[in-house]
Amino acid sequence: MIREYWQHSERRPSCDAQGWFCTGDLGYLDDEGWLYIKDRSKDMINRGGEKIYSLELENILSTYRGVREVAVIPTPSPVYGEEPVAFIVPDGQHHLTSEEILDWLKVKIARFKLPARIIFTRALPRTHNGKVSKQQLKTRLAESIITLSTEDKK
Repeated sequence: MIREYWQHSERRPSCDAQGWFCTGDLGYLDDEGWLYIKDRSKDMINRGGEKIYSLELENILSTYRGVREVAVIPTPSPVYGEEPVAFIVPDGQHHLTSEEILDWLKVKIARFKLPARIIFTRALPRTHNGKVSKQQLKTRLAESIITLSTEDKK
C-alpha cells in the first residue's frame, strides 16, 4: 500500500474508505487469481448501457494489415450517450478504407462495439511523456464536428 507519491509527499493518492489505492484501471481476477487489466476507467465508452473498452478495440484494430497505430475515444451520441471513434495512422504501404475495416471488424467483435467513425490521420498527438493524448483527440474531433455542422449550413 502506498501513502504518498515518490518525491511528491504533499500529494496523496486517491484511496477508498478501506484504504485501497484507486488507480483508475479497470480489470478482473480470473479463477486462478490472475489480474487482467481491461482499460482505464476514463477511457471506457458507455454506448446505450453497453460497456466498450477502448483498449480492446485498439488491440483488435492494430492487428489489421496497414494499421501502424490506433487510438479509440468516445464521442457524444444523442441516441446512445457515447459511441466509439477510431483514429488510425496507416502504415503508408496499404490503401485503407473505413468500409473495409468495418467489414473486417464485424466478424471479430459485437456489433455494438463497432466504431461510429474511423478517422485516418498522419500521426496521433502525444503528451510530454510520449503517450497518445486522447484529450487532444477529443478536442480535435469536437472541432471537426463543429466545422462540419457549420459547413453543412452554408
